[in-house]
Amino acid sequence: MQEGALWVMLMSLETDLVLKLQVEETDQVIEPYATAAVLPSDWAEHRERILKTRVETVSIMPEPVAQTAEQLRQNFIAVVENRGSGTSHH
Repeated sequence: MQEGALWVMLMSLETDLVLKLQVEETDQVIEPYATAAVLPSDWAEHRERILKTRVETVSIMPEPVAQTAEQLRQNFIAVVENRGSGTSHH
C-alpha cells in the first residue's frame, strides 16, 4: 500500500513539474519566438534552462509518463507553429 501511495505522489509531482515546465516554455520561449519582432536578450538562457530541465525530468520519469509529456509538448509546438501560417485545418 505504501508503494502505491508513493507511486501516486511521484506521478503527481512529475505531472506538476511537466505542467510548470510547459507554462514556462510557453511564456518565456514559445510566445516570444512566435510573436516578438526581436527576441528578449535572455531568451536563449531561458530556452537552454528549460531544455536542460526537461531532459533531467524525462530521464527520471517512468517511460509512459515521459512519452505522454513529450507527445503533449510536440502537439503544443505544432499548434503554435501553425498558428501564424495562415493555413486552416478545418
